[in-house]
Amino acid sequence: MTALLMGGRYALSKAGYMPGMLTVVVLSPLLEEAVYRGALFGSLRREMPGWAAALLSASLFAAGHQGLPGIIAAMAFGLLAAWLKEKTGELRWPILLHIGWNLVMFLIGGGK
Repeated sequence: MTALLMGGRYALSKAGYMPGMLTVVVLSPLLEEAVYRGALFGSLRREMPGWAAALLSASLFAAGHQGLPGIIAAMAFGLLAAWLKEKTGELRWPILLHIGWNLVMFLIGGGK
């Protein structure tokens, strides 16, 4: 996520506000949820209990974030997204949650 957010920041400075917002708010959640809750959590879930798969996939997701507050928030987010995936069996709910979260963070941060 950090690389994509950095890419979003780069897009903001070089290409304008909307491409950066698209990267951060839409593309990043689609890619990250496909990787972390789709492929990773799904694979781990076939091999271990849900709580363990959620903890491991959320830890790896959090490792891609910077600073202790970011890591803690990403860990909590990863656990919630894995829970949503487990309860609904669908990836769309974690994706929508992630889009909403990134939209709020993008707007609070002024797109920076």
